[in-house]
Formats: sequence, structure tokens, C-alpha cells
Amino acid sequence: MEQEVGVAQGESVSELKGRLEDRRLLTGKGRYVDDLKMEGQAYMGVVRSPYAHARIKRIDFSKLQSSPDFIEALTGEDLLKEGVATVSELPVPAHKFVHRHQLAVGKVRFAGEPVAAILVKRKNSLEDLVDQVEVDYETLPAVTSIEESKKGGTLIYEHWSDNIFHTLSRKRGDAESAIAAAPHVIRTREGIARQEAAPMEPRSVLVSYKKEEDFYEVFATVQSVHSLRQYLSSELKIPEAKFHVKVMDMGGGFGSKGGNSYPEPVLACLFSRRTGLPVKWTATRTEEFLEAAAGRDEYCDVALACDKNGRIVALKARIECDVGVSGSSAFMPSATVAFMLGTYMIPNLDLEVQCYVTNKMPVGPVRGAGRPEGCYFIERAMEIMARKIGLDPIEFRRRNIGEADSPSSRSYQDLLNTLVGLGQYEEVRRWRDDLNARYKEEKGGSALVA
Repeated sequence: MEQEVGVAQGESVSELKGRLEDRRLLTGKGRYVDDLKMEGQAYMGVVRSPYAHARIKRIDFSKLQSSPDFIEALTGEDLLKEGVATVSELPVPAHKFVHRHQLAVGKVRFAGEPVAAILVKRKNSLEDLVDQVEVDYETLPAVTSIEESKKGGTLIYEHWSDNIFHTLSRKRGDAESAIAAAPHVIRTREGIARQEAAPMEPRSVLVSYKKEEDFYEVFATVQSVHSLRQYLSSELKIPEAKFHVKVMDMGGGFGSKGGNSYPEPVLACLFSRRTGLPVKWTATRTEEFLEAAAGRDEYCDVALACDKNGRIVALKARIECDVGVSGSSAFMPSATVAFMLGTYMIPNLDLEVQCYVTNKMPVGPVRGAGRPEGCYFIERAMEIMARKIGLDPIEFRRRNIGEADSPSSRSYQDLLNTLVGLGQYEEVRRWRDDLNARYKEEKGGSALVA
């Protein structure tokens, strides 16, 4: 019989290689938030907007009143009466604050935005009762692209004068003059479209409020218990010491469970406090796609210049990002600028990022949180330049790699050599050349593989 950590009889932890939890998870002994069941627990459901942009004219719960399973409902107006603060927004980087509510007040700004929440006795009746909530909307023009956002014909937030969420620049030297004087210049536009994290386990939360102690026990699928506790404390205006946030096994996070403040934990806390019942909510796969933080959606116009010896002299980049309605944690484009240079020595820089709000779900940190975008933009430019000047791409990078951050660090040149070796770079090049030679001989024309 195995112990909880997955160590079989006769084995010691020191004898095991790799991760200790794998055997337990792979044999079906994992334990997730949705596996938990407290005595008398109720189930929360969320009514979501089918529209990307619309005014809320009326919310009617009358059809639910006759159901023996219905317990209680909440709207954005109820949250205002409870004194709940708006969704937390990290102040870094400096940006405009949006002041969104956990449940929309007055209007919705993206398809899937929570409009109301209900509490019921049985999970089997949850979806039917959510569908019986009647909401009247007045649709508004939706902003669905960066170009539409730039025009400003429709403002996402009325208290703003435009749809620009955040702007950041980084400069060094005189990139414009260096590019104008350089013998070799490439210009390209690269981008990574919006992506959605899709963990096997969707988000889930189970809250039990202890009235005697005025204390909240919160089980949640989050990557940071401390962040969730801070969000709950800030939004409910209750000291952090009143919350004990716990994480079970988690079927994937990918960043989407690690940065943003989602409304459901706050709503579950409110319901539990108001009713005295343990409250559980688990997202459906549809809800996960509608609301979970999206990543990428960044596009870059880049100019790279180098001298006759293949040394980079300047980099100019203009990055645009669609942050949706923004989110609790929208620092990713700033990270793109910060990490775009990688290990390369570039004397003249002119980098700028501009973020625009649209009627899409909020962005958040997903798989690298802005760093992969920066890496992709610079490496694509490096590849294009190497081909333009007829230099092997690895040799071009070798000529422009800087020194390690500290004397004790392994040099970047050594790391590049290791990667070339592990990737069997020379073998792959010979295979490419042989393949292209055979293709030209048989078919004629250009090479098959670049």
C-alpha cells in the first residue's frame, strides 16, 4: 500500500527520482477542490452576459422564486449596498484604473462578464435556474480590435478620454540615426494572436464562513494563496487574518490561475456569510473560456540595423497590445519590453509599447507573461537579418551576445554552444542541404526547406 506522497513500501524518499506526487495523481488518488463536499453545502451559479457591450436595463429573478432549490441571488447593485470594493488592480505598471465590479453595474463590457449570481441547494438544478434569470439588455457598439480601439468612436470606459490603457517607452542612444546610417536594415511586423489557457481542471472555490469566529475558510484552485487572500481582504474590506486560503491538488494553472482577481471567490464569501452555508462554485469549460485570463495579443513593428561586420547597431520596436477590458494583472506588455533584448548587446534602442482596451475578456499572465512575446519578436528579427546578410544564424547571434550577468555565471557563449550541441544543429543543417540538393535536382526551382 502506498503512502500519501506516493512512496511505495520498501522505498525511501531519497531513493525516488523526480516528483513524488506523480504516482498518486496517475493512479487516480488526486484530490481537487471540486472533490470536496461539506455538510449542507450550497451551489453557486453565475449569470453571464451574451453580449460584448450592452446596458443592463433589468434583472428579474421572479421565475426562480417558486423553485424549492433556490436560496438567494446577488446583483452588482447588491454588492454596492454591501460596500464591496471594485476588482483589485495592481498598480504596476502605471496605468489607468478601470474600477470594474465583480458583478456588472449598469453595463457589461465583454461576453461572459458576470451579471448576477444565484445560490441553490442542489447542483443538478443549477444550470436550469441560471437560465431562468431574465436580463434585459440594450446592446451597444462593440470594440473588437486594436484598430477600432484607436479610433475612439466607442469608449470602453466613459471616465477615460480614449481607449489607451498603458504606454511605456525605453530608449538608449540614437536609434533613428544609427538605423539611417547602417548598411543593413530589416523591417518586419510580427505578432502573436490572443491565446487562452485551458487547464484540465477549471477554476473552483469552496467557502465556509465561521460566524462565531468571523472567519472564512477558502479552498480554491489558485497558484498563489497569498494573492487571493490579499484580493479578498481588499475587495471585502476585511483583514487578511480573517481568511485561510487553501489549495488542493491542481489540474494545471498556466498563469491564468495565478494573477487575476476573479469575482467568484468574493461572491462565494458573501453568500456564505449571508446564509451561513458552505458555498461551492466550479466553472464549466465554457465559463473557463469566457472569463479566464487570456494571454498574448501583442504585435510588433520592428527595425533592426547592423554594420558590415554583422554587429547590431540599433533596434527600434513599436509594440501594440489588446488587453481586453484589462485585468487585475496586466503587466505582460511591459515585461515584453523589459525582456526583449535577451542576451544581445545593442547600443541604440527605441522601444515603445501601447496597450488598448477592447470589449474582450481581461488579459493576464499566461505561460511566460510577456517574456515569450519579447523573445519571439527579437529572434524573428535576428533570423531575418542573418538571411539578409548571408550569415549563419548561429554565428550572427554569437557575434552579438553579451557577457553573463555576473562573473560566477556561465557565459552566454557557453550556453549557446551547449544548445547548438543538444539540438544537433550541424546535423540538421547537413540534412537540410542534402534535402534541398535532391529537391532541386529532381524538381528544379527554389529550395524546399529554408
